[in-house]
Amino acid sequence: MKNLHGIMLILFLSFLVVACSNTASDDNRQESEQSEAQQENDEPLKEENPNQTVEPDDEQLQDDNENSEKSEFNAEEIMNEYKTAFLSLVQETENDGKLTSIQTQEQLMSYLQQNMSKDLASSYANTYFRVESDGVYMKAMDSPTWLDPSQTFEVEKLNEKEYKVIQERNNELLGHVNVTYKIIFSNTRWIVDDIQTKKVESNTKPQIDSKNNLESISKKDAIALVRDHLNLNGNNTMNVKVDHQDQDKYVVHVYEVVKQDNHSHTATLGWYYVYKSDGQIENMMQ
Repeated sequence: MKNLHGIMLILFLSFLVVACSNTASDDNRQESEQSEAQQENDEPLKEENPNQTVEPDDEQLQDDNENSEKSEFNAEEIMNEYKTAFLSLVQETENDGKLTSIQTQEQLMSYLQQNMSKDLASSYANTYFRVESDGVYMKAMDSPTWLDPSQTFEVEKLNEKEYKVIQERNNELLGHVNVTYKIIFSNTRWIVDDIQTKKVESNTKPQIDSKNNLESISKKDAIALVRDHLNLNGNNTMNVKVDHQDQDKYVVHVYEVVKQDNHSHTATLGWYYVYKSDGQIENMMQ
């Protein structure tokens, strides 16, 4: 009888072990199937994320950058910046025309190209400056032709990044001409790309003085006229000197000598033409 009970107990325990083993196997299989199903569901999401977020954001960012970088075209403002940048070099010249902030051709080109194209900057560097072993010097000569905002000018749009600004000028220095400034958008700003001057046919010609009247104004007279023009009479700190003669006019340099410690330099107030025939004064930088 005891043997029978023992056999039944062993069978019961064996059945219990098998049942638990099957249950655990079923649970493991179910968890494995759920894990595989979850992985299959996740994979498409990973594939969709790059296409849905990265590329459109990059395109939008590029558009935003282009829009923020391109400034609105304003002819008068652009031409004024171009003029001011050049005149700032004139203002810093010493008595002999030497620039104080620029010592090499490379520095000069880099400065000029902030407001003009490489070709125009090269033309300006060769025309208005000379490079020597000890630095860069400004030549005393006619200044560039600036846009006169007080006079009528025409703006012609070529495309989104190119414009032409055209102004008719008529004076003794230029004659009767149309001056065309080509302005382009380069990198992040508007710059002057090219300048063309075309003579306007007119029945009215500028008056030409005879040779007999060219010397009616002396150097001394020219200096006195400029001093009076600038209200410098009695001002002993400001120097007014004739730098050189240019055919029918004197080129007059107005400057102040500034002393600092053990050295000194000049601060240029301006350059002026004084016409020999009638004493007319013209600011070279306007």
